[in-house]
Amino acid sequence: MQFLLATVLFAYSALPALGAPGTLEARQAVDNIVSITNANSFCMIMPRDPHTNIGDSEHPGGMKTYCSAAGRTSPQQGQLPAGFWRDVQYKTGNGKNGKRYAQLTGCIRPELLSRLNPRDEGGQYDSSGGVGGRGNPEGSKCTGYKHYVELVEPAGNRACIRCCDDPADCPLNKDLDYASYIPPDGNKTEGALIILHGLFGSKRNFTSLSKLFMKELNIPVYALDLRNQGTSPHALPHTYSAMAADVLHFIKSHSLSKVSLLGHSMGGKAAMSVALHPSLSEPENEDALANLIVADVSPTRAQLSPEFKGYIEAMKKIESTRVASRKEALEVLGPYEPDPSVRQFLLTNLNPITASEPHAKFRVPLDTLGNAIPEIGWFPYAPGERVWSGPTMFIKGTKSAYINRHSLAPMESFFPKLQLETLDAGHWGNVSLFPKYSYADMVLNLASIPICSARPTEFKKLVEDFIKKHRT
Repeated sequence: MQFLLATVLFAYSALPALGAPGTLEARQAVDNIVSITNANSFCMIMPRDPHTNIGDSEHPGGMKTYCSAAGRTSPQQGQLPAGFWRDVQYKTGNGKNGKRYAQLTGCIRPELLSRLNPRDEGGQYDSSGGVGGRGNPEGSKCTGYKHYVELVEPAGNRACIRCCDDPADCPLNKDLDYASYIPPDGNKTEGALIILHGLFGSKRNFTSLSKLFMKELNIPVYALDLRNQGTSPHALPHTYSAMAADVLHFIKSHSLSKVSLLGHSMGGKAAMSVALHPSLSEPENEDALANLIVADVSPTRAQLSPEFKGYIEAMKKIESTRVASRKEALEVLGPYEPDPSVRQFLLTNLNPITASEPHAKFRVPLDTLGNAIPEIGWFPYAPGERVWSGPTMFIKGTKSAYINRHSLAPMESFFPKLQLETLDAGHWGNVSLFPKYSYADMVLNLASIPICSARPTEFKKLVEDFIKKHRT
C-alpha cells in the first residue's frame, strides 16, 4: 500500500527546526504513552500480541508501549530490541503557529520485534482519533505534549513519531481528491454541497447529479473521494472518525461555509460523523455545516452483510490469478455476485489493463478495506453521547433494511431535527431504470449503484427541496 509516509516525513522535515522541549506534563498510564527525549531515548505504541497488523491491534487492550533501553521507565513497558530503529533523525522546533513539536523519523526492522507483521502495510496511532476523538488507543498521550501521531509501516520499514502542542502540527487527516462544479457566478465557498460516496464508490458516481445540483441550486458542488477510495490517498485507520477529520479538513482548507453534506451508505455514516464531531462546537466552526442529508443508512452499530467480505475476496482473487481482461474479471466475480450491474460497479475500481500493466490491479487497498469491514459496520458514537441539532433528512429505500424500526430511536437521539423520506428503491438501486443512458454512461457519469440511481428524479427533488427550504 502506498501509505504516503514519505510525504508526511518530507512535510515534517520542512518545518522550522531546533528548539528546546518545554516542561514535561504528567500523563496517562505508563503502558499507554509515547515519548521523545532524543534519538536514543523514546517510547512508542505497538501491538500487544505477537505478529499483529497495526490495524488489527486497534481494540481495547490490543496496544502497549514499547521503549528504547534508555527511554524505558517501567517494567509495564516493553523494550524494543537493539537495532530496531536505524538512521534515526531527531528534531524539535516550532510548528505552524509557533507551538513546540518533537519528532523521530527513521527506518525500522520489523523482523526484530515479534509483535509486528513484517508484511503489514502499516497504520497510525494518535491522541485525537478513535471513538469520539479520544485517542487510538483511547487515552494515549505523549509525555510532555498535548498531542501526538505515530505512523508505523512495517512493510516499508519506516516509522515516524511526532509530539506537539498544536494539533495542526500533528495532522490526522488526508487531503482528499475531489471533483468540483462551480456555478456561473463563480461562488466557490458559500452554501456548498459536499457529496460522499459509499464503499467501493468514488466521486465519479455523482458526476451527473453534481452538475444538476449545481445548475438548479446555483451553488458550488464538491464530490469527494474518501480515503482509500477512488484516487484519494491510502491511509490507516479506515474509521469514521478519520474520514470525518478528512472532510472537516477539506471544508476548512477550501474556506467553505454553510455546507450541505450528503452521504450514501458508508459516506452517510461519514457525513453523520462530521456532524457529530466535537470540533463543530468550536466557535470557528459554527458556520461550517448547515444541513445534513443521509441516504439509506442509520447511525447504528451492526455487522455488514456477508457479501462485502465476498467482494474483497473476489477482488483479491482477480489480482492473485493475474487476470488479463475485464471479461475475465467479471467471470471471477460471477460466483460472488449474481447482479451484473453490481459486478460492473465493483470493476470501476480496476486500473486500466495496458501493455505496461497487463494484469488486473485494483486502485483501492484491498487489505485495508477488508480489515476495515467490521469498522465500516460500526458507528463512532453511542446514542446520547453527541447531538447535532441542525436540519437533517434521512432518505430510506423501501426495499432496503438499512433504515428500519430499530433505527429510529438512535436517529432521533443524534439528530432531533430530522425528517424521514422514502423512495421505492433498494440500497443498491437499479441501473435498469435508466433506459435513455448507455451502460457506460451510467457507470462513468451517474450515481449508478446507490439508492439515488433507482429514482434519480425523485432523489434529486428531495435533496433540492430540502436545501432550498433550509437556506439562510
